[in-house]
Amino acid sequence: MADHFKNMLYVDDEKNNLVVLRSAFRRDFNVFTAESAYEGLSILEKEDIQVIVTDQRMPGKTGVEFLESTLEKYPDTVKLILTGFSDIEVIIQAINKVNLFSYVQKPWDKDHLKKILDNAFESYWLKKDNQELLEDLQTALTELNVFLYRASHDLRGPITRMIGLAQVAKLEDIDSTAKTYFDKFESSALGLQKVLDKLVVMKSINDTYTEKHKVNFENIFNKINSKHYKEVKQADIEVSFKQNPGINLYSNQELIEYLLLYLFENAVQFRDIAKSNRHITIDIDQKDAAVTIKISDNGTGITSVHQPKVFDMFYRGTEKSEGSGLGLYIANRIVAQLKGNIELRSEPGQGTEIEIKLPLE
Repeated sequence: MADHFKNMLYVDDEKNNLVVLRSAFRRDFNVFTAESAYEGLSILEKEDIQVIVTDQRMPGKTGVEFLESTLEKYPDTVKLILTGFSDIEVIIQAINKVNLFSYVQKPWDKDHLKKILDNAFESYWLKKDNQELLEDLQTALTELNVFLYRASHDLRGPITRMIGLAQVAKLEDIDSTAKTYFDKFESSALGLQKVLDKLVVMKSINDTYTEKHKVNFENIFNKINSKHYKEVKQADIEVSFKQNPGINLYSNQELIEYLLLYLFENAVQFRDIAKSNRHITIDIDQKDAAVTIKISDNGTGITSVHQPKVFDMFYRGTEKSEGSGLGLYIANRIVAQLKGNIELRSEPGQGTEIEIKLPLE
């Protein structure tokens, strides 16, 4: 506050009142005075005013009417009125109308008015500082989004070539040790590609919500099943998809596809290898004004200690956990962006069920 300007405008049709107030606060604030609403507007055009103080009863325009005339061009100025007892009801009615910070009854007390003016300047500069912080944050967010886009574009090519080279190398006549190394190399590159894809999705969550179409859940399931068919078959997981007829959800198909994909991948990752009847079920239903999505599995389950943290960014339950710790975080972000809610239920050794409810429109 010490480095901020403290410019105030006082409007009153009585010249003696202007002189008294200016003399009282000349060492505390830069006081500009005007004998009419017209003169006050002229000063506002020329000077950087933070606080406006006006008398209520003036010829031509009342104090409230004057403050109304400043709202469009000077919405951020903090506004106060000096008034007599008989005007109180009018002032109270005008508090919301002109965004009045405070009113002071005449005759005013210097210490009391000084405290109110100090609070008014503090309110103004706090709001301004917050606006600047928000603008800086928005700039940083924009720069981060640009970085993610450029980085993903620049890295995607080399990663794809690494995967391709590993796959070609395994076709050659090589010994088992070399093949093992190339398998691990390919697996690591695929893992890096997944992380990169998730970072791009994080950027796109806020950018794509405006696009709404009727969601085709069967199409989404077929894409997920096709993408993970080999992995699911090797893990011996039975996958079932249930959808009640008449699902009528209008939302963002792309975001819901990512949502189901990451929840499905999480279920696959935490399958219970000790069980012979491993399964994952996706169940879609519609009741009242919401669509319910349930993804359940009989995997390893999640302990009560870890459950509150599973939607945190980069959270991994143990050092042995694979993946980036981004999947469930992104899923939670998507649900929030779609104005829905997500709930997790899990028992260690029994499995996990994640239930999502999304509004129809």
